[in-house]
This record gives sequence, structure tokens and C-alpha cells, in this order.
Amino acid sequence: MFNNYLYLKRAVIELNELIIGCKIVDVFSQEKDKAVIVLQKNNQDVFLIINTTANLPYLLLRNKYSKAKKNTYDFFRDTSYKSVEKVLIAESDRIIKLVLNEYEIIFSIRGAKTNLFLFKGNDLLESFKKTDESEIQKFNEELNELRFTSLFKTIVTDIKEYDKTIIKNEFPFVNNIILNEIKIRSNENNSFTQVINEIFYSFISGDISVGYLDGKLRFFPNDLVVSKELTEVNEFENYFDALNYFLTSNFKKDKFDEVYKTVNNELEKRLSFLSNKIYNLEQRINNGSKENEYYKFGNLILSNIYSIKTDEDIIELTDYETDSQIKIKIDKQLSPSENANKYFDKAKDERKNYAVSVDLYNKSKIEYESLLKVKNKLSTLNNINELKEIKDYLKIKEKHLPKMNKEEINIKYYHFILEDKYHVYVGRDSKSNDLLTLKFAKQNDLWFHARGLPGSHVVLRIENTKEAVPKNIIKSAASIAAFYSKAKTAGTVPVSYTFKKFVIKKKGMEPGKVLLLKESSILVKPEIPANAVMENEE
Repeated sequence: MFNNYLYLKRAVIELNELIIGCKIVDVFSQEKDKAVIVLQKNNQDVFLIINTTANLPYLLLRNKYSKAKKNTYDFFRDTSYKSVEKVLIAESDRIIKLVLNEYEIIFSIRGAKTNLFLFKGNDLLESFKKTDESEIQKFNEELNELRFTSLFKTIVTDIKEYDKTIIKNEFPFVNNIILNEIKIRSNENNSFTQVINEIFYSFISGDISVGYLDGKLRFFPNDLVVSKELTEVNEFENYFDALNYFLTSNFKKDKFDEVYKTVNNELEKRLSFLSNKIYNLEQRINNGSKENEYYKFGNLILSNIYSIKTDEDIIELTDYETDSQIKIKIDKQLSPSENANKYFDKAKDERKNYAVSVDLYNKSKIEYESLLKVKNKLSTLNNINELKEIKDYLKIKEKHLPKMNKEEINIKYYHFILEDKYHVYVGRDSKSNDLLTLKFAKQNDLWFHARGLPGSHVVLRIENTKEAVPKNIIKSAASIAAFYSKAKTAGTVPVSYTFKKFVIKKKGMEPGKVLLLKESSILVKPEIPANAVMENEE
């Protein structure tokens, strides 16, 4: 929620207090999709870090940042030693503008198209990430229609009561958490205008709580109802201190979780292997040693050496201890004497093997108990250093550990949850659509697309193929597909849907284009339905 429009407006307000009059002395990048603007005032450097990844866009002001000696590249060189005159944000849109003398640096948060641009007047001089000419032209046209501000003005609204659709239309940046807060407060007999302003002002100027909810680190205004559910809470008075703590803590937690998962999986694998090994050894030991039996067979063969015929695989001899008949398997290619010696050798090997089995059993039991203690200790850990000690103890090689930098993982899809149960994924562009349909979706997932119109591929994940999907869930997923299409503003839209296994792509088809072998259709209103919660910010 830290990159919600209201919090970005707060960031702009704080930046105007902190960097006005600073000169840009360097603009560089040393990490994918992350730009660093070095600002200087009174010989003091501050660093404005701008992250343009689709799933984690942000701008962060820090007092320290180390530039690598190599593998960096400089850009926006025309801005060198230009002063920051003001920082602005578009009204109701996540586009932030650093106004310099003659130039403007614009940070546009647009999902997969999030980027950083350098303008001189209406002319685009440079973009941080490669962008199509058509996209640049479209963006330029949008910029000319936007109004920018650095202030937050009191909201005046004609809305009299809670209505999700009306609120979203007037305040498109409002998400489900804010909507829920509005709903709660509007039921307390407060005027609706007062409710809206109180909530919005809590984002703009209130203390910020950073804490855990459902195992995830969250970032909320302190006086929101949802903030009372947070655990391990830290409170902050300004946005950038809170964001720095949030990003650092989130990175550490993600790193801990990834290492924990790797160590836990390794423990489970070893415990399972040892459990099977102990069981098999126990069976072997319980069956006893065959040493005496093999010696008896050898001695019986020697005792009857002259009467044995070696043209048979099995001979029958009298057991001199029990006076009963015993069948003994022999090798026809060997003489009776050689067969006897073979059994004597087997008896010696059996004695050794049985002793080895007993020794292995005891050692395996000790190792199993030791690993169980490690696993029990693992479940109580929350310190990365202690976790690494266990990793070293288990001798897990570093190359087996996954990369930890979440900022470098580019989430390709929008993600919604319907009724706290059904997961819906939406492609962001043509390439993302192909990945979603051809790589991510499972055979029995339901696939949706606005019929006969350009739009996103939408996948409804089916976890239990034996459970029928409710009709209202299908309708909700179809509404999302219609919403992410060219018919977004239409009254009703026909949407095709089918199982993913009936969606194919032939060689040579353009990105995002597919062929349906079988389909059904449904007529829906294009919208984000009330039972949908978006899991990642656009």
C-alpha cells in the first residue's frame, strides 16, 4: 500500500520540504530497473532511488547509497547540476514530476509500463527503459491533459452515502482497504465528506504503522481499523523512514523465508530417506543372520560330496541335526567341493554384512534423532544467522539456494482473489498473456477473454477439479476479463470461456493470439466485482 496514490502524494509533499534547491550531480543505475538520482545541497548528498519494476514501484529518499566501481551506467546527463525547483504529482494518477530549470524528470507508475522519462518542454529526450514510439506518443498526449499539484486540498464531494461504484468512479485510486474503512466510518453517522477527508488526511499526514498481518508485512495509516490487527508494529512520523524500514524488513523476511524453505525441504528429504533406510535395516536385522545356515549347507555338501550329482540345480540332503530333508541350491557349473566353499564364503560375508547392518541401523537412528532435533529447533527460529548455521551444519551448498532479491522478480500478472478462495490472474500485455496461458495456466483452469475484442487473458485457477465452480464465480471472472478489454466502458460484454486445455497457439501466431477448440460464452458487465480483492497494486 506504500505506493498507493495517497501515499505517493505524501511522498511528493515531503520531497518538496527536503530536496527543493538541491542540484542533481549524478543519475545512474547499477541494478535492473532501479535508477538513482544523486542530489546535493551545501555539500551534502542525498539519494533519490526510483524503482521501476512492475510489482514494486517506489521512490525512496536515503542519506547513504554506494555506487559500484563498475557495471553501472549513467543517463539523463543533461540534468547535471540542474536544481530541483518543485516536485509535483498528477491529480488522481501515479505520475510524479521533478521540475528542474528547463527539464522535467517524470516517474510514471503504469504496471509493466512503469518508467522514468526526461522531458524538455514537450519533447522526450530520453527514457530509462526502452519504450515503443507509439507508447511514448500516447503517454505524451496523456501528460498534456493532466493537471499536476504538490498540495492536498480538502475534498468536496456530492456523495451522501456509501456506494462502492460511485466512490471508485470519483476516486479511482481508492482500493478495497480504503473502501472498507469508508464503509465502517460512514456507518457511524458522520458526514460522508468528513469521513473521506479524515481517511485521506490519515494517509497524507498521519503516523504510519508497519507490521505483520496474515504473515505479510503491511504498511497502513496508524488510525485505520485494519492497523489494529497488525502485530510486531513499528510506527513512523514520516513516509520515507517508514518505507525504508518496510523495504529493508521485507527483503530480510523474504530472504529468511527462502533460506528457511530450502533448509526445511532438505531436512524433510533427509528424514524421509533415513526413515526408509531404518525400516529396511530393521527388517534385515529382524530376519536374522543366515551365517549358520550357510555353514550348515557347506558342511552337508562336504559330508555327501561323493553322492551328489551336479547335473541338477537343487539337491536334497539329510540334515544330520534334525534327521529331516533339506533342499540346497547349487551351481551346476561347479564341483561339490566348489559349491561347499561357495557357501562357506557366503557365511563369512553374511557375518560381516549382518554386523554392518546392525552398525548402520544404530548410526542411522542416531542421525535421525539428531535431524529431528534440528527440525524442532528450525520451527522456533526467526534469526537469519542461526538459520545459516543450520544450513552450514547440513552442508547445503550455496548454489542450491534460490536468489533472494525479490525486487528483481518481475510479476507478470494482476492477481485477484474471489470470496477469499478463488484465484484469478490477468495478463498485463501480449507477452504476459502468452506466459499466463501457455506456461502458467494448468490444463483444467478456466480461461476467459472478451469475445472478438482485444484484451487480457484471464485465468481462474481450479484447485479441486472434483468441485464444481459456482456460477457467480464464473461470472465474476468474466467481468474481470471484460474490464481488462477494449470494451471496458461498454454496458455489457460477451466473454468467451473454456478450459485451458482447449486453448492452443499455432506456430507463427502473433503474441497474445490463441485459438479456441471449444468455448462457452457469457454476457457480463465489465467491472471489478464486489467479491474480488486485488492482491497486487496496479
